Amino acid sequence: LDKEYSFTLSSPTAAADEIIEVFLIDGPANGIIEYTFGEETHEGGIPLVTFHKPDSQWEVIRGVYSNWLSKLLS
Repeated sequence: LDKEYSFTLSSPTAAADEIIEVFLIDGPANGIIEYTFGEETHEGGIPLVTFHKPDSQWEVIRGVYSNWLSKLLS
């Protein structure tokens, strides 16, 4: 295992004086979950923003238009 890894985290929505907290969870999140920070467990109240790299440009276009149409038709 004698390997060293370095990760650079950035957020397009965070200001320079804000802290970016990283939580690892076992599956998709619905946006508000129970979380543990330090020794304390907190019920909900944490908004999550997930960032990921899409598989293709087509996936992005399809997602934008399907979200737009679902909001338009609702």
